[in-house]
Amino acid sequence: MPPSGLSLAVSTTLDIRWTLRNGFVDERKAMVHHVAMDLDWVALGEELRATRLQLGLTMEALAEKAGVSRMTYHKVEKGETRGRIPPSLPKIEEALGWPSGRATAILTGQRPVKAVKADLSSELERSISLAAIATRGDLTAAEIQELSQRVLADLHARGLL
Repeated sequence: MPPSGLSLAVSTTLDIRWTLRNGFVDERKAMVHHVAMDLDWVALGEELRATRLQLGLTMEALAEKAGVSRMTYHKVEKGETRGRIPPSLPKIEEALGWPSGRATAILTGQRPVKAVKADLSSELERSISLAAIATRGDLTAAEIQELSQRVLADLHARGLL
């Protein structure tokens, strides 16, 4: 847990339905606030930086790709403590190729699930090669190897391997 002691406030919208004494139904939306655990901005920053470097992007290039200011991205990657989760986080996740919610999971101490099998990369590479051969018989061995490596690099960058 970070020394900041900040807490994550999560809001959930609930549909509430009352049946009144006169038979009318009153339906409303209510905002319910939950307080979760401390946020680990440093861990998020480390994960962002690692993925950005795997993708070969500068901070400026990633900020532009995400459609956020350079300063906003810089602060998040540097692990600066914030009073709330920035609304730009989903844009950053998308620019990195992360699944939605991964950044919040990291902030709350959950780590992305890594591949269970140690040899999963070699199994995937073989499957990709076979699929390339089956769909395009005109590819050279070098082209198939390059395709396999690009797919594996993309899966690593997304944190799926």
